[in-house]
Amino acid sequence: MACNPVFEVSSQQSPLPPAANFHLNTSCNFKCKFCFAQFDDTKAFLGGCMLSKAQQLEIIRALPSHGVEKITFVGGEPTLVPWLVELITEAKAGGMTTMIVTNGSRLSEALLDGFAGRLDWLAFSVDSADCGLNRASGRAQRGQTMAAGQILALSEQARERGLRIKLNTVVHRINALEDMSEFVGRLGPERWKIFQVLPVEGQNSGEVEELLISEAMFAAYVERHRHLEARGVRVVAENNAAMRGSYAMIDPAGRFFDNTQGGHSYSRPILEVGVGAAFSDIAFCAQRFEERGAVYDWESDIAYEPFIAISGVSGSGKDTAAEYLVNELGYKRVAIADAIKEHVGRIFGLTDAQLWGELRNEVIAEFGHSPRAIYQRFGSVCREIDPDVWLRGLLAGVEALLSEGRRVVCTDLRTHAEFEALREAGAALWRVNRRGAGAPGELGQDMTEQQARELGERDFGVVLANDGSLEELRMAVLYGARRRR
Repeated sequence: MACNPVFEVSSQQSPLPPAANFHLNTSCNFKCKFCFAQFDDTKAFLGGCMLSKAQQLEIIRALPSHGVEKITFVGGEPTLVPWLVELITEAKAGGMTTMIVTNGSRLSEALLDGFAGRLDWLAFSVDSADCGLNRASGRAQRGQTMAAGQILALSEQARERGLRIKLNTVVHRINALEDMSEFVGRLGPERWKIFQVLPVEGQNSGEVEELLISEAMFAAYVERHRHLEARGVRVVAENNAAMRGSYAMIDPAGRFFDNTQGGHSYSRPILEVGVGAAFSDIAFCAQRFEERGAVYDWESDIAYEPFIAISGVSGSGKDTAAEYLVNELGYKRVAIADAIKEHVGRIFGLTDAQLWGELRNEVIAEFGHSPRAIYQRFGSVCREIDPDVWLRGLLAGVEALLSEGRRVVCTDLRTHAEFEALREAGAALWRVNRRGAGAPGELGQDMTEQQARELGERDFGVVLANDGSLEELRMAVLYGARRRR
């Protein structure tokens, strides 16, 4: 290695490396003897197992402006943090690629549902496919460990939700002779990080010594599994030298730390001095960071549709579907009817509640019609004069938003002409169906409502059946918005 053996202390003016690990908590339900992140010293400093949610969120928000592009949430065991999904959501909103490293024991379908659309990578910590070997190394809770079949099932559930899979394995004296090829081949992770068990003073002292292995034993383990690269598994090996001083790590007390001196050396708290000043307190080797393969194509291979147009009859759930896109994926909502409502509102002196809210179906005594009936008729008359009168303004606005890098959802695709125009504009066309939905009485006879029903026979790229729970609709929306690059 060309790095100075005492390691360079990072410059306050220099950004962090593009990848950082945030150890959220000191708690873990497993008791791995070799764990280098037990954080008894941090727990004593902090007076607890982790910062508050608000403090953790503040740290996460501060990282992107200092060059962090990918954040990995670790522990302890990060799934023990009650607000983990909120932390991941905040990191994703800040533009970072998101990952968690977990033993998998607390993953559930509900938690995986929460990860969908927010978490890019799910990394499993699995040292052995043999439960007996895992128990011997302490990777268990009251003797119970994660069976290989459980990990495989969880990985499939994660992939169904669009998550990419990574595997982390620590090689020590108990598992050094094992051949994990069958398990890893079935798991099919994109990356397999293989670590040589690392002694860290003050973290695993007194237990790790009997688990240490030679460089030759570690190299033999790596070579035993190198053939898996032909099956699409990127094998990344890190010996002890590669692991020292090559990570940007934040402890559960919100301090950067390094392991260059054999134990943990901590910075001043980030929330007291700021990210840059805190990072300048610790030793970090940028060259070693790069040489261990820390920079790779970690951005999710799932992209979101830039422009979605949703069709459906009244009451089918178009607006609810759009709310998930807006609130969780950052889409900008537009509607063809917005311009119509704005004109009607000015002409007839209607309120926002009458135009967009709960009063839109209430008959106004003065006019003998509901606001909805008025703007439906107004829009239809204008379309008879110029079929594209409302579309032109909408498409111009959409084009401007897309040019700014925004994602856009149009919530009211209702006519055949709109279908053709929006398809020509490159929109991903969605249909929301719900049994019993549709405008009642006179409203149901409007031309746009009739055509909205007829559009159910057209070829939509995504069709959402909205007859279940709101959570089922949410999941379908988040899945539907993703597309392969």
